[in-house]
Amino acid sequence: MHELQALLTDVQTALAALPHREPEEAFNIFRLLRKETDKVNLHSRFLAELLNPKGSHGMGAAFLVLFLKRCGISPADFHVPTARTLRERDRIDILIRNDQQAIIIENKIWAGDQDRQLERYAEIVARWHLKWYIFYLTPFGHEPSTESLGKLATHADLAHRLQCISYQQHIQEWVAECIALAPRPAVLAVMVQYAQIVNRLINNSMTDKARAEMEEVIKLTATAGNALTAFKLMDNWKHVRYNTEYLFWTELIALVAQAGFPIADEKKFTDDRLNSCLYEKGDPWYGIVIPLDEYRTDAVGVTLIIERGDRVIKYGVRLTSADDVAREQMFADFSKRLADLHCSQQPGWPARRYSSRQIDFQHYTNPDTITLADPQIRQEAVAAFWEEVMMFLEQVRERLPSSGNV
Repeated sequence: MHELQALLTDVQTALAALPHREPEEAFNIFRLLRKETDKVNLHSRFLAELLNPKGSHGMGAAFLVLFLKRCGISPADFHVPTARTLRERDRIDILIRNDQQAIIIENKIWAGDQDRQLERYAEIVARWHLKWYIFYLTPFGHEPSTESLGKLATHADLAHRLQCISYQQHIQEWVAECIALAPRPAVLAVMVQYAQIVNRLINNSMTDKARAEMEEVIKLTATAGNALTAFKLMDNWKHVRYNTEYLFWTELIALVAQAGFPIADEKKFTDDRLNSCLYEKGDPWYGIVIPLDEYRTDAVGVTLIIERGDRVIKYGVRLTSADDVAREQMFADFSKRLADLHCSQQPGWPARRYSSRQIDFQHYTNPDTITLADPQIRQEAVAAFWEEVMMFLEQVRERLPSSGNV
């Protein structure tokens, strides 16, 4: 263990000595105004503007044509002259449509899927009598969950209608093509800065700083002893991951109990569930379910649920009942009462939010999650998250009547 600590110390010292950021990236208008992971107000808004043939970039449909080609669609397959681009239409992140076809772009950046999300979007477009296609855009091109696909998972033509695209490949390469095409200095400068943001998002820029970090790590592990020590660290990383998540849920459950809330057995976190999820690729949908009996009726149960899932941890109010009519009636009532909280509202969930800290145990790749291995950081994060959930519950209680007044 002494060798492991010494190697980690050497790596930290070497990386700390490197320049903090690239000079050309020191000023970036996108980073000044928004977080680089801001899907709605940064990426979706900017991408939609580039894809809009009537966009302020003044390039007409040129950027759109390049994008479609990059995604494998030729102008012969999608009628560009009548195309228009919309953002946040019926909650669709980006919609490119002409008179007969529509491309739904679902933009996911370190966030979880919503139940039947893609199925609903396809149904909306189908009601407009348009042939739909879905581009599922994520940092590295992973597939949507079966929960998001809903009935689309068994669609006979899904392989042709759904395409997984990524910032790492499709967006990065498309933006580079747009930069080469852009004639106006103002457009060119903005495009270059956005390319830097995409590079930071996927941590794949290989700038001088990234290359220097890589070379330092290679140099430090270029001895037999250090290489074996590094291998021990990699071989045990899964145990670090297990321990981090186990302690997170254990400490959170302790705070829930301390606050006097009962915890239902349904979906309750246990070490068996965690073990199955991490080592056997089992069900990731577990967490903490707190009955809110003050709102339940004879027909409908109401709970506050904190759920892990396959992306960032989420929490919200959920309704359960075998009586679909009663549940839908309560859902409609609760949705109206909670609308000003600006939460997502999905079937069975009249209000749902993702944790403000990007806690994603399924992928365990972002700093917000990895740093939870540090006991002090984890305990502070657990306390802050529980405070966030309690603030949400307080807002809910201010807006919902007790079951006797529904």
